[in-house]
Amino acid sequence: MGHVDHHVAPPVDEDADLAQIMLQLPESLRTHVEQIAAVEGISVNAWLVRAVTVAVGQQHGPPPAAHGAWSGKRVTGYLPS
Repeated sequence: MGHVDHHVAPPVDEDADLAQIMLQLPESLRTHVEQIAAVEGISVNAWLVRAVTVAVGQQHGPPPAAHGAWSGKRVTGYLPS
């Protein structure tokens, strides 16, 4: 059996409507993303789309609440005071 790369994003529907968002990153993270995208020969936007697609694909349900857990329709946890 061959090696499976779990960091490869599933294909993105090229005909899907596009939405634009503003993303603020720390300068050091932005620089790092730019360098990685350049090494891979893709745009920063393409790299970010792939990273988000992979992250969303790894989710199993909604993200957990801060300091809590998700269970069906109920969120448990606490907020720092």
